[in-house]
Amino acid sequence: ITYYYSAFSYDHAGNYSQTAYASTTPFALAEPDIALSETSHDYGEVEIGSFSDWALSIQNQGDKTLSIKDIFSDNEDFIVISPCSFPQEVAPGQSIEVTIRFAPSAPEQIGGELTIISNDPDEATVIVSLTGTGQEIAPPDDPDPEVTGLQNGQEITGLSGSEGSESHFFIEVPSGTEHLEVKIWGGSGDCDLYVRYGSQATINNWDYRPWLNGNSEKVDISDPESGKWYIMLEGHASYSDVSLKVKHTERNNPTRTQKTKGRRSRN
Repeated sequence: ITYYYSAFSYDHAGNYSQTAYASTTPFALAEPDIALSETSHDYGEVEIGSFSDWALSIQNQGDKTLSIKDIFSDNEDFIVISPCSFPQEVAPGQSIEVTIRFAPSAPEQIGGELTIISNDPDEATVIVSLTGTGQEIAPPDDPDPEVTGLQNGQEITGLSGSEGSESHFFIEVPSGTEHLEVKIWGGSGDCDLYVRYGSQATINNWDYRPWLNGNSEKVDISDPESGKWYIMLEGHASYSDVSLKVKHTERNNPTRTQKTKGRRSRN
């Protein structure tokens, strides 16, 4: 295919002239041409109260300045953060970045459309699909249960708890201690005694546990490590009016001891 063109001109005296051209390449006017780095974006999961930003690149692939007249979202959960004003001019071969923020307002999948309006003659309006999922804020981990410090020889009475309940205590054992005794007794129901060195005792992590029926349980520890010893009372069943006593004996006051580390069968 051959394309024919004519050029018309006038000189300073007003004389008219015409020049004819022939070419196999069609003549094209200079125009802007918008191009996007992506036409859709998924933000994934974002916690409610937080946000995620995404940068969209807009390039001018034409040979005339691209004027971006406006960019807006149809959903308030997707917000154009920058640029802050329009129009924005993009020279041929250049690009700009647009930052869109997703700040979910509900714990569900959320969708929206980003509309870009420009002077591109073929694509005056371009749509970008946006999706994201709002996620409930994870509750904080349960704080460590309250731990009550005990003095040597201290006795606490009237303790009670429901099935599965936990009460936590600790005692500081000095160096040179020959014997540590922890015992519970009295009341009704079934309370279990757990003792552990250095960290709070749990039903899965303990050093000593008599694990007997009823509320009469005792742990005797010979030559205990110095430092914090933790005690837990756990309701194997509900219990009430139980007493707890802890006592440690220094080496200059010898007493007969029995180490009971390990698990016994309930009887």
